[in-house]
Amino acid sequence: MDRIFLGKNLLILFSLVTILWTSEEAFASPPNFDFNIQSHHLIIQMDPSQHILKAEDRLEINLKSGRPHTLSFLLHPNLKIARIVDLRTGQSLHWSETHFSVHAKRFDVSLQKTEESLLLSIFYGGPVYDPIVKERGLQFVKGDQTTGLIGSEGIYLCLTTHWYPTKPDSMARFRVEATIPEPFRIVTQGELVAEDLKDGQWKSKWTSELPTESLTLVAGKYSVKRREVGGIKFYMRLRNI
Repeated sequence: MDRIFLGKNLLILFSLVTILWTSEEAFASPPNFDFNIQSHHLIIQMDPSQHILKAEDRLEINLKSGRPHTLSFLLHPNLKIARIVDLRTGQSLHWSETHFSVHAKRFDVSLQKTEESLLLSIFYGGPVYDPIVKERGLQFVKGDQTTGLIGSEGIYLCLTTHWYPTKPDSMARFRVEATIPEPFRIVTQGELVAEDLKDGQWKSKWTSELPTESLTLVAGKYSVKRREVGGIKFYMRLRNI
């Protein structure tokens, strides 16, 4: 009799938890992606030995009609947001987070003023490491698989990594200031503006003035050869074995 009573209590408890969980999902506010990201200015630091990314993304945003009170972004689930600041007023903004997909969480930023354009700074960081899955079949066609990683074997960050705040169907310009320990060297889209080695850290600056749908960044233990022909700069990166 006691076992039957205990079983009924456990069934009721499980049912209540399920109802509460589904209610939270059902009543989550819909996302607002109805805005344009004009540009990202990413200031990032990576530690391959700890799989860690520390970043600040300064976004230039244009709002569409309706002047929304919240804006929705997507980000890697393991990246924790520390602070969001309105760069025009210097005030910190509130945000809430919810599940979006297996590879991304959604966070909604509450706006204090609804002007036509915004300048936001988002500080965040955390581990990014999805181990590479070897392709056993047609490797030369499909290749090995990962959504993104930061590790001693190298760094690969792409659209599916969600390593910076973004939204579906975004087209934006990018500037990157990246720091990574020697002997790693970074390669990303656009023009390499500057690169210096100081205190065992490589610091590089990149700019991409043409809007693109995403930013891919890779890094490895490279030797870099430079050459300029007819005013055009060429870079060759050879992997050190």
